[in-house]
Amino acid sequence: MKNREIFLLFTSSIIIYSLVFDLSYLNIFNINWLYGNGEYQAYQIAFEFYKDDVWRWPITSNPNYGVYINNNIILSDNITFLNIIFKFISKFITSNFQFYGPWVLICLFLQSFFSYKIFFHYTRNIKYSFICSIFFIILPILLDRIFIHFALSAHWLMLWSFYLAIKDVNKNKFNYKWLLIFTIALLTNIYFFIVVMAIFSYSYLVNSNYNLNYKIKILTINYFYCLLILYLIGFFNMNVINYIQYGFGFYKSNLLTFFDSTGGFHLRNWSLLNIFDFKSMDGEEEGFAYLGLGGIVLFFILIYNLIFQKNKNFYKIFIFASIFFLMAISNNIHFTDYNLVNIDLNKYLLGIFSFIRSSGRYISVVCYIICISSFVLIYKYSRKINPLLIATVIIVIQLIDISGIFFEKNQLFKKNYNNLKSKFWDEEIYDKYKSLLYSYPSSASGFQNKYIYLLNNSKFKNTNITYQARIDLKKLAAGRYDLYKKISNKTIKDDELVIIDPNHLIYIHHIYKDENYGIINVDDVWLLIKNKKKLMSQNDFQKLKSFLPRDLKKNIKIDVNKAISYLGFGWYKSKSLWSEGYESSIIFTQNENFHKILISCEIFNYDENSKNLTFKINKKEITDVKIIKKNNKYLIELNVQKLTNQGTNILEIFNNNNISRMDLLIAPDGRMLGLKLKDLMIN
Repeated sequence: MKNREIFLLFTSSIIIYSLVFDLSYLNIFNINWLYGNGEYQAYQIAFEFYKDDVWRWPITSNPNYGVYINNNIILSDNITFLNIIFKFISKFITSNFQFYGPWVLICLFLQSFFSYKIFFHYTRNIKYSFICSIFFIILPILLDRIFIHFALSAHWLMLWSFYLAIKDVNKNKFNYKWLLIFTIALLTNIYFFIVVMAIFSYSYLVNSNYNLNYKIKILTINYFYCLLILYLIGFFNMNVINYIQYGFGFYKSNLLTFFDSTGGFHLRNWSLLNIFDFKSMDGEEEGFAYLGLGGIVLFFILIYNLIFQKNKNFYKIFIFASIFFLMAISNNIHFTDYNLVNIDLNKYLLGIFSFIRSSGRYISVVCYIICISSFVLIYKYSRKINPLLIATVIIVIQLIDISGIFFEKNQLFKKNYNNLKSKFWDEEIYDKYKSLLYSYPSSASGFQNKYIYLLNNSKFKNTNITYQARIDLKKLAAGRYDLYKKISNKTIKDDELVIIDPNHLIYIHHIYKDENYGIINVDDVWLLIKNKKKLMSQNDFQKLKSFLPRDLKKNIKIDVNKAISYLGFGWYKSKSLWSEGYESSIIFTQNENFHKILISCEIFNYDENSKNLTFKINKKEITDVKIIKKNNKYLIELNVQKLTNQGTNILEIFNNNNISRMDLLIAPDGRMLGLKLKDLMIN
């Protein structure tokens, strides 16, 4: 390829970059734009903790980002090989920096580069190949990923793999460039690695130039090489089972995804002409693959050729595309919002598929096969109309159809955090504490979004406030329980700063009210700080009067929706309210004598002989406990006569069950569940 052609490809890439992104993002010292997007900021924060840490083994270890769970940078949905490279470089850069802006431009350029190479291989026509390459950097399926997943913007890895498979189809010698692609794909995103490995394997299996023994030899050597890379980056140090998460059959594609112009992660309408707009299901943003109006024209050109052109290679490609299409639509198949098929999978199969839970991402493979095949067929079979003219018209149609995105880029980056205005942070917090801990660590994006200003620019050495693609669910749950113990036992270290979850404020205020700990509200953030009660202002004391234990009236039933204000540590609320971990607490006030506490609930993995649950009130063991099963739930009757106080009472529920739903292969849930609260009453 000549320099002139490379210059043209780069020029077209930077033009599209300027239309959908912003040229200021190419400045590596401009990081503020990353904090307007929950995903972007998660990548940057993970990188900052990684680069500021010492080198460890494996080199991808990132334990400071997610204390208690022994984290790894590859779990952050980050671009692993760039994190490693820039960790080396960071030693020579004094200020904070980012590489994601330049990375997007690299992805656009390589996308156009490898698409050009594919079409030049087939046509030997520079102009036609260049025109076609433009189409591949204005595909909604690529642009949508740029706005949410930096690592998954590397669609060029698929195109490179297709190019090598196409180029080597008539050769009988192994191309060592595959090893480079495997390495980059493994160190970019596991989804790309699966696609790249599938393209490589399929191309060798169907290649008639190789005998069976040679195919087995080549595949075995390359698979072994990939296992070695996985070992070096610490993949086998992780318990894969613990990273299985819900999503397969939810994060999928719709049967009409190629034509549905509304979707993607910002749920916007990608079509200015808005000819096709169908209903879709929640979760199908992962399988969004609107081709654009130009792409839809290509789709029907391909269908025409499949019907009327007899070519055995079509059917080889069709089989490969069908495999990925079936993976993308999963076992839960929808046509718009109509559920056509929902196949119940064996729990072991579901566990395997759950590791690649966002199967809708594989629709991109089918999308590229459609576009590549159609452009090649246009050049090969167009007789009456110049193929260059056809390709140009298709791209003009595509540009007009998706042009709305060029005028909306600024709306896609919105500030989602609060600046911290108080001088308190500089005077009393920054550079004085090593750890920033949240009292309810859950790896949820909302928590990180809220406290991102505390996390950025390396203000702390480690934190449990994380948001990442994969996390060891059992370690996360265990870390939460250990932190509960530490706070309950008042063993917070001098260098640990704790942000108090609002749902924990009543309980923490009660157990620390007579201790030399500051419970301080700064910029609407509640902090627990050891040996700093002197820093509490009159305003803090006044605000804390709103966070006192609530009165629980006799014979008044408190249902699950109102129970949250009576709870201490050890509860997990989503659609239901479960006690979890070793210990859960309920805190309330009562100025009359009462004799019984009645808890209506479900009990996880309950066995009458095992005594999974034990109870204390005000540190005194409750020995008179009755558990009665009624229909599908239990009534726990606790006789607390002579054990209660007038004033504040704390009921502690101890869970002796160490089995999770994950252990029982019920669901990807690593929590140690106790009881599922329905309602609560005293009498």
